[in-house]
Amino acid sequence: MISASTEALIAQVGGAGRWSQIAFNFDTVRKYFGTEPEVPYNIRIRHVSATGALQGPETPPCIYKPYSRNWCFELGAAGNMAYPGSSMRPIAVFLKLSDSDFLYRLLMPGDSDYNLVNAYLVAHTKFRPFRLRRLILSAAALKAAWPNSPLWKH
Repeated sequence: MISASTEALIAQVGGAGRWSQIAFNFDTVRKYFGTEPEVPYNIRIRHVSATGALQGPETPPCIYKPYSRNWCFELGAAGNMAYPGSSMRPIAVFLKLSDSDFLYRLLMPGDSDYNLVNAYLVAHTKFRPFRLRRLILSAAALKAAWPNSPLWKH
C-alpha cells in the first residue's frame, strides 16, 4: 500500500556496459534500500508500465562490486532496449513497499513523463561530475511533482 510517507527514489541510469544493470553507491544502499552493500540482500521489484499495468515480479540478484563499490541489480523493463544515444539518461523511479518489495517505472527519453521527472530531479539535486543523480523523497512529494504517474494506480 502506498501512503504519503512511502519512500521514493528517482535515479538516473548509467550507460556503461550492461545498462539494464542499475548501480547504487553506499549512501543510497544504506539510506533507501536499508542494507549494507556487502550483506546478501534479496529484492523483489515490479515494473509499472505507462498504462499502469503491473509487470513481474522480478527477483534479480543484488550484487556488490568491490572494484566500483557499487551495489547492482537488473531492471527487467530495460530488456533488450538500446541505451539512448543522446545526453539524456534513462530514469528509474522506485516506490518502497517494504524492506524488500519495490515498484518501479523506467522512463526513457521521449516517454511522455520523462521531461517532467527529469526536470524535477535536476532541480532538486546538485550536479557532480561523473556521478549519476539520485533523489530520495516521500511519495507525497513525488505525487505532487508527478500527479499522473502510473505508479499511483497501485
